[in-house]
Amino acid sequence: MPSHSENTSAQTCVGLVGLGRWGKVLQKKLETIGVLAWKGGREILPICDKIKEDQRVNWIFVATSAASHFELCKEALYQDRNVFVEKPCTTSLEETKALFQIADERGLSLFVDTVFLWRSEWKDLKLKIRQGNVTHVSLTWAKYGQSDEAILDRLTYHHLYLLADILGEATVGDVQVQHRGSNGLTFSCIWNHVPVNFRYDLTSKTTIHTIDVETNSCGGNKIRVDFSSNSPHEDPLLSMLDDVLRKEHADFTKNRQVVLAAESARETLTPHVELRVNVIGGGIFGVTAAWVLAEAGFAVNLFESKADILMCASEVNQRRLHRGYHYPRSDDTAESSRDGQESFKQAYGTSLLKCVQKHYYCIAKEGSKTSAKQMTDFCERLRLPYAKSEIPLIRPEKVDLVIEASEDLWDHEKLRAECWNKLKRFGVKVHLNSEVALDGRQRLPPAQHTIVACYAANNALLGKKSTVWVKEYQYELCEKPVFRLPKEYHGMSCVVMDGPFMCIDPISDADPSLFVMGNVVHAIHSTNVGEEPFLPDTFKALLNQGVVPLDRIPQGLSRAPVMLDSASQFFIGLDEAQHVGSMFTFRTVLPRRDHDDARPSIATELSDDITSIFSGKIVSCVDVAINIRDRLLSKKKILRDFRQNPENGA
Repeated sequence: MPSHSENTSAQTCVGLVGLGRWGKVLQKKLETIGVLAWKGGREILPICDKIKEDQRVNWIFVATSAASHFELCKEALYQDRNVFVEKPCTTSLEETKALFQIADERGLSLFVDTVFLWRSEWKDLKLKIRQGNVTHVSLTWAKYGQSDEAILDRLTYHHLYLLADILGEATVGDVQVQHRGSNGLTFSCIWNHVPVNFRYDLTSKTTIHTIDVETNSCGGNKIRVDFSSNSPHEDPLLSMLDDVLRKEHADFTKNRQVVLAAESARETLTPHVELRVNVIGGGIFGVTAAWVLAEAGFAVNLFESKADILMCASEVNQRRLHRGYHYPRSDDTAESSRDGQESFKQAYGTSLLKCVQKHYYCIAKEGSKTSAKQMTDFCERLRLPYAKSEIPLIRPEKVDLVIEASEDLWDHEKLRAECWNKLKRFGVKVHLNSEVALDGRQRLPPAQHTIVACYAANNALLGKKSTVWVKEYQYELCEKPVFRLPKEYHGMSCVVMDGPFMCIDPISDADPSLFVMGNVVHAIHSTNVGEEPFLPDTFKALLNQGVVPLDRIPQGLSRAPVMLDSASQFFIGLDEAQHVGSMFTFRTVLPRRDHDDARPSIATELSDDITSIFSGKIVSCVDVAINIRDRLLSKKKILRDFRQNPENGA
């Protein structure tokens, strides 16, 4: 028997775009056939340049994320190259039709991965059902492990083209969802008058992949196809690729028919079966919304412009898990902070600092907007536990009241790690270094809803879609200096309030000597009220860069010395403090709220398909995400079913 390399024309030459998990599988097969000329990922884009470098290549294989398929395939076709693309062809039926049309107009071949049609088990099934009409189909796929690809794109797509192969073009109706969650999906529909059941389980330690088909000629018996294991005597992927590259051995017309039928069915099923959401902004509010929605069964894409999540205001922060003590002039802010404790700790409890034993709040003797009595009355009214206390490190003549509070701080690296754990666990597809827009200039995957959680950049993103959505905010360019403090301060967090004062808070279990300092007045380098923040040139290299070492901050720019002097009016022993660096970011607050210092977190449904999050205190991030989840689920009239499923819920 001739080898695959002998079967395939010597004139065939392939360029492979995409070196992820599936790209590497294709690479091995193409090397086995002996046709791979070059391969690459992001570094070879745009592929038109690579194609011009090597004129031998007459096939481009695309194995990248589904959202990029359309542009890459179109680019290859316009370079007069045949295209093989990993499933799904694109993210919409309209785009897939457009690619086939371009291929026809240019006399080129376009083939979409339909590898299960090459399985011997499937070929045997088609022989068995040839004499009768299919009356019922049940498809089951159980395997272990989450994926950041939607189930409809990852698993169901294979089933849809198989159904098209035996049932014909899709007229899909009566879609019923029995179960939806991050651990699986169960639904049913009618396909051309034939009942079809789908069941996907992502918790099974044993792979089960079966298709049961009933026909009117089999006496009610089921004919089962079992794809659970690969036969050692066949390599369907290698056979498909070899047939495609030889062209005359692959049915390109049949491929187009089943792919378009599958895409049509997917487009009908998606709004009912798999609710899709794009989240823009990888801070704590965007990340939390993403995984909470994914946990509820939404297929979620998260876009972040930085190289990692939680790199802006979520990082440049006092890291205090506010319980409400800080806001005696805003009961609403205090209550939302108090009430958000349980949900935050349930989600992110592993991130809380262990090195802090004492949390203190002090009322300054002079200049405070809240008196000692007002503070204690406030704590009692809001049911915030406290005990009057003394601190040897505070100058007693400077304060009227010291209370020990019940509060926490978080370790930012632990919080980031827990966020990544949840994003991966619930299958959120994360796009880092991704600048996106709502006006169509940068592509977003099709979705029923988009959530904008970009904090200081909200207006910049929303304004390109509708100027009506632009709000006026107060933008404060803040510095958060990090100091190494004497041992006497270790394990203690302290706030002096309520007015132009300061706080010092530990930030790391790994190094209990490191503290971040806040100051109501001196930490702010500039303030502007308007639709976007004003960033002086001198701060552009410092903004949202984490802790910038002292030697990288231009001399005289940091306010750390002034903040240290201000703190020394209240704290003893700060002459030994060592400034190691500073963090810089924009704090975004509601304008003209100095009277109550309110910091609400607000999720606003701007339209049927867009929600914006204005983030106040981090402690409320889970509550805000749950509110959005429930609102979106209730729109689909499935909230009651979701709440009754004990496997779900944030």
